[in-house]
Amino acid sequence: MKRRSISFVALVSLLCILALSSAVSAQTPGNLICVPHALAPADGCLESDYDRFENKATVKVEMRVLGAEKGERVFLAVLGQFTDAASKPPALVTFSVTGFGVEDYLFPASDCVLNVIADNQRFRVEMAKTGQEQVAAYSYGQGFGGHLGFSDFKKLTEATDVEMRFCGSEFKLTSAQLVRLRAFVERIGK
Repeated sequence: MKRRSISFVALVSLLCILALSSAVSAQTPGNLICVPHALAPADGCLESDYDRFENKATVKVEMRVLGAEKGERVFLAVLGQFTDAASKPPALVTFSVTGFGVEDYLFPASDCVLNVIADNQRFRVEMAKTGQEQVAAYSYGQGFGGHLGFSDFKKLTEATDVEMRFCGSEFKLTSAQLVRLRAFVERIGK
């Protein structure tokens, strides 16, 4: 009886390992499955969704651009929506910046600007405040959103060096994050 239970445990363990390895291999560099903000990887993730009732496809890339300093985290997300192949690419992409502070809000209570320098080209995205709330006893969340034309966004993703400043916080996108943004452009631009 002991031999059977050991074999059964080994078989179950092997099946779990195979399932995990196939799930990981399915996540190509441009297509890592997104998870909620708190768990979003620094390198970013890309996901697509289709709402059959509204006949609308949404493609989203999300990444952690600043984080873990005293528990503070800042996330950048880019969304593109279209209704059919004729409406691709969309005229605008939506930028979203979400910040979580530990002792207080990370950003001012007013609207902010997302300034971008991409290989010496400058872009400016006016960001309106979309929400602010105390998520937990020591976690304060804020959201901001704005739009950039698809053609300007595509230029941004073609750059090799992309720096951003939002409400005084500066960050530079990594090469892995740029790979995610380029995959986003490929998915919504065709």
